[in-house]
Amino acid sequence: MLLHLLYRLRNEITSELRVLHVNHGINAGALQWSRHCAAVCKGLGLELVVERIDIDRPLGTSIESWARKQRYTLLARHMQSGDLLLTAHHQQDQAETLLLQLLRGAGVKGLAAMPRLREFCGGWHARPLLDFTRPQILSYAVQADLQWIEDDSNLDESLDRNFLRRQIWPRLQQHWPGLSRTLARVANHQAQAASLLEDLARQDLGSLRLQEGSILDNRLLQSISRPRLANLLRYWLQELALPTPNAGKLQQVIEDVIHSSYQAGPCVRWKNVEIRRYRYGVYAQTVLPEHDPDLILDWNLQESCGIPVGTLQARLAQGRGIRCTAVPGEKLQIRYRKGGERLKPAGSEHHKPLKKLFQQRGILPWYRDRIPLLYAGDDLVAVAGYWVAGEYSAADDEPGWEIHWSAAAQALTPDINR
Repeated sequence: MLLHLLYRLRNEITSELRVLHVNHGINAGALQWSRHCAAVCKGLGLELVVERIDIDRPLGTSIESWARKQRYTLLARHMQSGDLLLTAHHQQDQAETLLLQLLRGAGVKGLAAMPRLREFCGGWHARPLLDFTRPQILSYAVQADLQWIEDDSNLDESLDRNFLRRQIWPRLQQHWPGLSRTLARVANHQAQAASLLEDLARQDLGSLRLQEGSILDNRLLQSISRPRLANLLRYWLQELALPTPNAGKLQQVIEDVIHSSYQAGPCVRWKNVEIRRYRYGVYAQTVLPEHDPDLILDWNLQESCGIPVGTLQARLAQGRGIRCTAVPGEKLQIRYRKGGERLKPAGSEHHKPLKKLFQQRGILPWYRDRIPLLYAGDDLVAVAGYWVAGEYSAADDEPGWEIHWSAAAQALTPDINR
C-alpha cells in the first residue's frame, strides 16, 4: 500500500524514489516474496534493490529482534545524507508494540513505542501510516486491486507478537473497539513524556559534566534525587553510545559508585561496559582489554608500536625527551609495572616510587598497570606519556627522543577544582 501511495504521488515528490526489500532468508517462501516485489516494482517502472541477510542467528537470541536488527543494518547501507526512509507500520503495529513493551517492563521511552519520525544514519526514518488502522489499509488495497502475499509465519504463536495478535488482541478489541486508537494515543503521551525527560537530562548533563565532557562531577551527582539521577545516567550512556543497564544494575551504579565513600574505588560492570569513580570524577567506558604484566616488547623507535592500550610513537626533538646517545641502536624495551619501581623525573632531586608519582599526577588507577615503562637494559628511562628519568633526559643542546603514548590523556584525572 505505501509503495502504491508514493507512486500515485510521484509527480509531487521531487526526490528520487528508491525501493528496498530485505530477504531475511527465514521463511521457505522468502525467494518468492523477493520475486513478487520485483514484479510489482517492474510494473510501476521502479528499480528494486534486494538485500539478503547472510549471517546466522546466534543461539538463544529472539528471532524477531535479531531479524529487526539485521534488517535495519542492511537498510542503513543505502542511506545517504538527507534521505528519508519510509516504512509501513500502522496503528495496530504501534498498539501491539506498546503492549509488548509493557509486558516486558519497559520504561517511558519503551512505552513510547515507535516514533513517527527519528534521525537515522544521516537522514530520517518516518512511519507515515501510524494513524491508519489495519482494516483501513486492507480496504484501500482491495479497492486499488493490489496483490499481496500473506506471511505464513504470522501464524506461529510461539512468537510474542503473533500470540498477542491472534489470541489476546481479538478479545481486547471485542470489549474495547477503539483499542488500537486508544493505545496509539497512550504511546504518543509516553513519547511526549520521554521527550521531556530527555530535555531534563540534557539540562542536568550540561551542569554536571566536568570540563572534559565525558566525565561527571560526583559532588553534584549526589545532590539530585535518585529518579532524576537514573534518568541522567541513562541519557549520558546513550550519548556515549554505550549499552544502558537494566533497572537493578542502574540502582547498583547509584548506590555503589555515586553514593559510596570518597576513599572507595568502585566499579560496576555489565556487558562490555563499566562505570567507575576516582576522586570526584565518574567515568563510563568500555572494559579495558586483558592485561599481561609479564608482557615484554622490543621497540625500534623509528617505528610506531601498537600496544594493548594505545600506540607508542617516538619523535626526534631538540632538548626534549630521552637523550639519543642513551638509546643504543635506537631501541628500547617496553615493560609493565609490577610494583616497587622508582624514578627520578627530570628536574626532580629525588627518586620516587611510581605509585606516588601516579597519585600526584592524578593518573586513573585502572590505567596505571597498563602504562608502558621504557627500559634501556635494566634501567627505567621513561614512563611513556609522562616522565623521563633525569639521568637520561636530553639537555638543551642535545637531540632526544620525545615519547608519545596515545592513551595518555584519557588516563588522567581532570582538573575539577572549579
